[in-house]
Amino acid sequence: MLARRPRVLLLRPTSNGLELFRGFAEAYHVPIVRVKAIPGASRRVLELCREGGWLVFTSANGVRVFAVDAGSSGVMELSRLSREGVIRVAAVGPKTAKALEDIGVKVDLVPEEFMGRTLAYKLLEKSASRVILARSMAAIPDLRLVLESHGVEVFEVPLYAVYVDRLSSLIAASLALTMDYIVYTSPSIVDALFKALEELGLRSRLVSVRHVAIGPTTARKLKEYGVEPYYPETYTLEAIAELIKRDWRGG
Repeated sequence: MLARRPRVLLLRPTSNGLELFRGFAEAYHVPIVRVKAIPGASRRVLELCREGGWLVFTSANGVRVFAVDAGSSGVMELSRLSREGVIRVAAVGPKTAKALEDIGVKVDLVPEEFMGRTLAYKLLEKSASRVILARSMAAIPDLRLVLESHGVEVFEVPLYAVYVDRLSSLIAASLALTMDYIVYTSPSIVDALFKALEELGLRSRLVSVRHVAIGPTTARKLKEYGVEPYYPETYTLEAIAELIKRDWRGG
């Protein structure tokens, strides 16, 4: 008889990365939050970039939203500003960096630890004095606060808003009871699922599921709900897949 495979639930907006789990698990994807672009935000980013400094992206979602909103001409302008040294570009992690490289934008800085606070200190080491943050409307303020506390001029441009898909959240909450692992890739996803669990009266029954956060920021949000999460040393989906694989095998 074949050994049972773990059941893994992924809740992020896109199904990218689901294939990482399918080799060893029964993997399911329910997008419980959606990304909605803020029209004209990329135009504001480009206006600020023409004055120089550092441009910071903190998610691949932000890069994709920028590319769609700016269009090919806007992307080409950002690429040119980067090549000419008018602007330098930082990404919070390798996925964000790859999204930038995929649209032809050179990345000058990726921190070793994929967190906003770490990126802030790396920017300070580079003597950044003017920083443009292109990210979610609901972004955690650590990055901006660290920079501003050291006298850096910070321009925050919300590129997109994240909103909860209530029906998908309720579906995910009902599925959660049948899972071995639930993967959370942002604090907003944690909030969405736990509110749906409470709405259905299921939270107290979620006792045998293991909760896996992509990093410490998302883990802190889970702890606010009384959950002790797992998270990998490297804050990527690849590392989460390896963590679950080892945990399931008893390693």
